[in-house]
Amino acid sequence: MKIKIKSILGILCGVCLLTATPVMASDIDLSSMSADELTILRDSVVQALADKSGDNIITQGLYEVGTDIKATNFKVFYYGNSTDDTDCVNFYIYNSKEDYDNYTSDSQLLIYADDKDGGILNLKEGQYILVSTGAAVIEEINPSWQP
Repeated sequence: MKIKIKSILGILCGVCLLTATPVMASDIDLSSMSADELTILRDSVVQALADKSGDNIITQGLYEVGTDIKATNFKVFYYGNSTDDTDCVNFYIYNSKEDYDNYTSDSQLLIYADDKDGGILNLKEGQYILVSTGAAVIEEINPSWQP
């Protein structure tokens, strides 16, 4: 009989632990925070996301849009744990492989540094993107006006 009571109590404790409510981000009063505090919070969230799921980190290399990386819009934040100890990430966007091979000056250079808010990468099918220095956290976004 004692074993049954202990088992039932153990099960009840387990159910109580499983139903614990985590603190939700919506409970944070962002309006009372200063711009500096909000920036620190944002950077902490970006770092936590990067630490939890490294698959949203883009590092140095050449990527074919549509094959290696999705053709879409990305929000980009500098990721401070890059392997080359830089304080920024550089993106060169080429319209084709031929443009990359010939290193045309028509490429678009985007630089996102540790002290900036990040930016948007608009990638189209067939483009090539070169990350020449640094690393970044990328998050897919869809404009609100897009169906």
